[in-house]
Amino acid sequence: MNKSLFFILLLTCKAFTQTAIIKGKTVDAKTGEYVSFTNIGIQNESIGTVSNENGDFILKIYSNIDVNKEVIFSHLGYADRIITLKALLEKKEETIKLESIVNQLAEVKVSLKKPKPKKIGRTAKGLGMMHRNYYSVTEKEIDDRLSKEIGMKLSIKKDCSIEDLNFNISTNDFKDLKFRVNFYSIKNNLPDTLLVQKEIILEIKDGYLGWFKFDLKQFDISIDKENENIAVTLQWIHSQKMDNKKGLFSISAGVSPLSTSFYRSKVLDVWKKDDTNLSLYLNAMCN
Repeated sequence: MNKSLFFILLLTCKAFTQTAIIKGKTVDAKTGEYVSFTNIGIQNESIGTVSNENGDFILKIYSNIDVNKEVIFSHLGYADRIITLKALLEKKEETIKLESIVNQLAEVKVSLKKPKPKKIGRTAKGLGMMHRNYYSVTEKEIDDRLSKEIGMKLSIKKDCSIEDLNFNISTNDFKDLKFRVNFYSIKNNLPDTLLVQKEIILEIKDGYLGWFKFDLKQFDISIDKENENIAVTLQWIHSQKMDNKKGLFSISAGVSPLSTSFYRSKVLDVWKKDDTNLSLYLNAMCN
């Protein structure tokens, strides 16, 4: 069954010597329902956002960006739609249609004859001396963090069925947080292609601290041993503060020359890496 996705954009922008704001809403053309958490960004640029639960989004464009750059709208189950920034800025109202597509990637199914439980990643939270924070000095507002992504390189080396994801929250000033969980293959020691073509969203409520466990069994995730290493990341897609004066969220971490942490400030920004070792691990059943 074909579906279409419309983006109704209300564009408001001053002379391009200042920051331009693109406001919009994402809705499904067939059902009229809002489409939540659509990725919106510019390739290899720290410009991007995610639509909220009601399909609304605000994309900030800064004055030093080339207006010939392309804005990419993407959502699982739909073909990417690419429009130049110049075209978006010149029109006060624009409808963007995304056509649904059939997932061409066959889901991996592994045969586990005598599976054994395995913990993959860092299971210790350390002494509380080091953390990976989602906040940086370049972000003036909470919405500036939308689509930011942080994660770890994890060694698989066996056929595994993933049961749950665990990470230790050391600071949390939020009443409500949502993250998209992504599983990537690794190429040239950086995240590359999505391995799991499913929308996996976890929610953290009421300033929760400590080890957070998210059950993944419902998603039936299998990783085969050909993917010797994978990247597991948490993408920031929604937040609500408890106190407007505070806005920290961090995961316990350590430093190890044998570990690799990945991060990017926006959905299509360039991946960066360092030797931070997040307190993050998977429980799996593996051959």
